[in-house]
Amino acid sequence: MFGRKQDVSSLATDDVVTQERRSQDLNHEVDLVVRANTFAGMLFPKPGHLVCGDAGVEFVADNQVGYIQIPWHNITSITVDIVGTHYVRSIRIATDQTDPLEFVVSDGQNLVRCLASHLGREKLHQNMGNFRSVGRRIGSWFKILFSRGSRA
Repeated sequence: MFGRKQDVSSLATDDVVTQERRSQDLNHEVDLVVRANTFAGMLFPKPGHLVCGDAGVEFVADNQVGYIQIPWHNITSITVDIVGTHYVRSIRIATDQTDPLEFVVSDGQNLVRCLASHLGREKLHQNMGNFRSVGRRIGSWFKILFSRGSRA
């Protein structure tokens, strides 16, 4: 179903028929295809496929109306939202030209591995979750309040 593909012309899903390779495709060879929702619009997520390939990252909508193409050289950083210890919920791709683009992905671990192989691990960052940031803030308050240092 999803996984490693040799070219974009064989991109198929359960309910979408195999489509011809479009002339405006960014990638010539595809490494990984995962289901994803993008929040590029104002209110509603747009379902589709996130394609990681030799030239960059592409998002192709399920209804074939609209796509997002991000070449590797335009990506400045990728923030990964990890829930628990291993579950990757979403990724946020920051580019040098636009605002960050957020994608909620189905197979996040393999996508992060594919992105790290193309970009290097120095461009990948982990998003600090709400509980962890609140815990750090409370911990720093306790450290300030109950420190044994001299007070004037």
